[in-house]
Amino acid sequence: MRWRYIDNQSQTEVLYRKRVLDQIENWWQLFAKRSKEFESHIRGRRPLPIEELANWVDDGLNKINDNLLWELWPGDDDTCLFVITPEMDHYKRPLVKTIVEMAPNLEGWSFLPVRPALSVEVLETIFESRTGLSIPETKVACSRSSRNVVDVTFFSDSFSGENDREDIETAYCLCEYLLGEDTLNKWIGNIITQVINTSAGRIVSLFARDKQLDMSHTRSLAEFAQAIDKVVLEIKVQIDDEPLRLQAMQQPELLTFDEAAISAPSRRRSFVSAKKHIVESIVLNGIFYSERFTKHAERFCYLKITGDELLMATEWFVKLREQVDEKLRAGQAGCVFGYGHDVEHLFIDLAVEKIEEAIVVLRNVAQQEKLPVNSWLLFFDTELEQEWVGLFAETVAP
Repeated sequence: MRWRYIDNQSQTEVLYRKRVLDQIENWWQLFAKRSKEFESHIRGRRPLPIEELANWVDDGLNKINDNLLWELWPGDDDTCLFVITPEMDHYKRPLVKTIVEMAPNLEGWSFLPVRPALSVEVLETIFESRTGLSIPETKVACSRSSRNVVDVTFFSDSFSGENDREDIETAYCLCEYLLGEDTLNKWIGNIITQVINTSAGRIVSLFARDKQLDMSHTRSLAEFAQAIDKVVLEIKVQIDDEPLRLQAMQQPELLTFDEAAISAPSRRRSFVSAKKHIVESIVLNGIFYSERFTKHAERFCYLKITGDELLMATEWFVKLREQVDEKLRAGQAGCVFGYGHDVEHLFIDLAVEKIEEAIVVLRNVAQQEKLPVNSWLLFFDTELEQEWVGLFAETVAP
């Protein structure tokens, strides 16, 4: 069920939110009462049975939502870090943020909705406990992708083969802990592994002579996070200074994608768009965050309209797109940057600066144009993939 954009007129959704908020509040009250016990455990002064601790926390979080994970470890300045994460269930991140926002203000504690970045020294113990292995001798290269993410290549003579599954898992783990979950999710694109003699800088080959590589552009794991930050800053600096509605739009072009390559929740295979690089990042990256392409907190989202033969009429659809674009721009709430359709639906792609104002505009247009009841505002951001806003009071979940 959606969390961030629930319908306040729906008794079912309002009661659901209240029940979850009550569970969160109750759990934090119980946690506060036991916080000294946990602090003693993490400091090693009076260790609790780890199984008892884990079961108690698991039980409390599962009452809020299934499959929320947590970690507890010492932080800087004698602080205890308590991390709650949904890991790959990105659609739960709005809920996790609410849980952390409701955490009590406890001296000596810090509560986080993502794993923080760790130093190589701190990671060594965690990595071994998670994988059963020592951190391999590794070099890393970072490069900016046209999709406004950073592609990363790991080189090590401990790897089994180019892009071996277990090697990729190791590289992903290194990214997650050395960069932190927030940077990993928002800014890391492809993760590649290559077998290489890291000291000699040679690709290992079973069938030919070793190939000498220029390793001057690679970094050690200790330098990895700083190297990523540098490329991310380069991306941010080159993002347009103006919101999309004030930019000169290119001529829209048709973009089509093979079914096997599509990782976006919408599963659309075709777009007509004035922003090719944004669409490619949405469709091909697997995880999408709007902030890769805006300095103005815009959300890249879309209208999904249940279609029939009448709605599919080209002339009518052109006028609808123009009206949506005009109304959004008039309210300085956003603009249209593309469109598309499948067998059953029409799509209008939007860059929205003011969500609440945009919802009012879109609902007014929907009523004026007598759009089908099942028409929705949906979101490209991976964290919001299960959020939706109905354009009518009777609109059901998509």
